[in-house]
Amino acid sequence: MLRFEYRAIAPDGSSVDGIVHATDSDAAAQELRRRGVNFQSIGPGTVLDWTQAIDESLSQREIMIRCFEDCRAESSWLRSDAQLGTLVRRLREGAGANQFTTEATLSMFLPLVLLFGSNSDMAPQFRDWIQAYLRQSNRRRFIWKLISYPVILPLIYLAILIVLSFTIIPQFRKMFDEFELRLPPITARLLWISEQISEHPVRAFFGLVVIAGIAVGVVAAIRMLLEHTQDVPLLGAFSRSSKKQLLGMARLTATLAELVRIGTPLPQAIRISGLASGHRYFCEEAHSVASALESAGPVGVRSMAGCFPSTLILALYSGPQQQPNVDLIRKLSKIYMDRLEQRTNFAENLIAPAMTLAMAWLIGGIVSALVLPLISLITSLSGG
Repeated sequence: MLRFEYRAIAPDGSSVDGIVHATDSDAAAQELRRRGVNFQSIGPGTVLDWTQAIDESLSQREIMIRCFEDCRAESSWLRSDAQLGTLVRRLREGAGANQFTTEATLSMFLPLVLLFGSNSDMAPQFRDWIQAYLRQSNRRRFIWKLISYPVILPLIYLAILIVLSFTIIPQFRKMFDEFELRLPPITARLLWISEQISEHPVRAFFGLVVIAGIAVGVVAAIRMLLEHTQDVPLLGAFSRSSKKQLLGMARLTATLAELVRIGTPLPQAIRISGLASGHRYFCEEAHSVASALESAGPVGVRSMAGCFPSTLILALYSGPQQQPNVDLIRKLSKIYMDRLEQRTNFAENLIAPAMTLAMAWLIGGIVSALVLPLISLITSLSGG
């Protein structure tokens, strides 16, 4: 990102000088037109101090690559970490400050990259940051456990049902037909399912695939709906403090703290942090807030959009001379990571008993479907 000085004509006809930040002169001119500025000329771009700090950290790219490759090997499980792989590849290709502030796949690593600067106390922060990242990258292990337990139990249940459909249930059907019993709905339904599995296995298989596909599609549609309606008063409440939102805020605040520490102008720091969050809603809102701050100045921090927590807004003007408080923003990032960990543990602890109860209910349904007609038969034969 470069700093461009420009000369424009004010509404009263006088000449005014200003500053705009952009990647090149064409982007600077486009940004000024978007603001409605009637500019006459744009000077040459100069590198900003804060981008120099990023480039200074990136000068240690060989050390970074070794560290990140070790982290990638540590986090590898079933497959390697794609995000760390992208980071290592882009570092080898020579990615600089411009790429790390404009590409979402790289900007999320800015807090970690900036720890390699000469003015950073690297050891403790590197340990905390990489541990938090590895916990998230290893969510594949959690997701595998989360998925395997709910999936394996239904598969066991389905296997039992298939075996029963070819062995025991036909014997019960024959007995029910011989005695001409009036079957309850649950038994009739079980016999129909058994008949579909034993006599039409291909059709039953494709039916199961369709049902599973519909279930996955419904879940995906609900997630997409919640993600794209976060600014809707009613629907947005359902996605508030979700794991994806907590992760986005943790990345946003971590990146914002490090960018402010190296002297990045607040509007630009917020815009880049929104990109680093990896969350569509936060990225859009951060861009809107950054544009508003460029117009309103530092005083506009107090009237930031309500999409950001009040604690973050307070941290942006609670430092000396109402400047951003870096330590407080860092603490907020850690709080969001801790809350994310709690939500993950809660889901992991909840899914096991929930699936056990569901499977017990299903097995109980099979037993009840087979036993109820026998109880009716015994009652009728005993004259009860």
